[in-house]
Amino acid sequence: MLCENCEAYYKKEEAPDGLCPIHGKKLEEVEEQNYFFKLSRYQKQLKKIIESDELKIIPEARKNEVLGFIDQGLEDICISRSSERMQGWGIKVPGDDSQTIWCWLDALVNYISALDYAKDGQKFKNWWVNNPRKIHFIGKDIIKFHAVYWPAFLLSAGLPLPRMIFTHGWLTVDGQKMSKSRGTGVDPFKLSQEYGSDAVRYFLLREIPSTKDGDFSLAKFKERYNADLASGLGNLFSRVNKLAREMKVKPELTGLETRQAIKEVQQEYVQAMAQYDFREALMSIWNLIAFCDQYIEQEEPWQGEEGAEEVVADLLFVLGRIAGLLEPFLPQASQRMLSQLAGQKESSSLFPRLK
Repeated sequence: MLCENCEAYYKKEEAPDGLCPIHGKKLEEVEEQNYFFKLSRYQKQLKKIIESDELKIIPEARKNEVLGFIDQGLEDICISRSSERMQGWGIKVPGDDSQTIWCWLDALVNYISALDYAKDGQKFKNWWVNNPRKIHFIGKDIIKFHAVYWPAFLLSAGLPLPRMIFTHGWLTVDGQKMSKSRGTGVDPFKLSQEYGSDAVRYFLLREIPSTKDGDFSLAKFKERYNADLASGLGNLFSRVNKLAREMKVKPELTGLETRQAIKEVQQEYVQAMAQYDFREALMSIWNLIAFCDQYIEQEEPWQGEEGAEEVVADLLFVLGRIAGLLEPFLPQASQRMLSQLAGQKESSSLFPRLK
């Protein structure tokens, strides 16, 4: 049975109610002659590659899901469709115009065809053959195509496999799966235009675990924006910058406690990034922001007492480090922070509070 949305066939035991398990759409019974790929030939090899982490799948739950699918027994898969049924859509099978290449075979091959694989070009050699960090970032609903079919195609062609498959979850809106027909989608361009792309990036990366499902709502977005960006990072940066201008202070790290705080956060940040845990990496940065908030409240440099300038110099130095750590997540804000700290740009609010 075929789901036109997935462009994949399902056995009756995979969809006992006759509905696509992903789209909930009624499956169509199709009978036609097609070409097949002998997937069953690669069952043992695929299992060994995935079990040993030669092809690493993150998270572990998805790895186990793929191994479970392989253990059920791999069957040969249909890699073409009737050209008559496809009504002119797609790429014809070479030498047989009655057949059209299965869209997933065409789509997966794009990973290397876009790199001039057919010409054995330099891009293909640099970015695929000789690249030790080939990583696919994919949604959980298409893991079978990337972790089973695609590696088998590559093995058949004698080509290197990707190093890692990182699988993320789904994004829901107000608890509902995104759907054009239901009107539950969110326009990211409109959202970015209104609130800034940095703010949208921050919410998605901070609010939603990298490998799990997450929910978006405008109310939660504004709450996170005001708490973390406006009242957190933005307020700290504004306060310290104002004091630095009044005191004519430059960034300089002098405090041992401050030095230790930076070191600890950098270690946490590196560990989180190595695991592609972007949420944890951002939380470590906000721990450093919280340290600065506590430091400035404790020392009260605005009182102008002895040592106030050293406190502000310390804080300026930390803000420079924060700006550097934020660059992958908030590139625009990071650059504005660095420019203002260097005196190249007039001081302005990073994230005005939302109403």
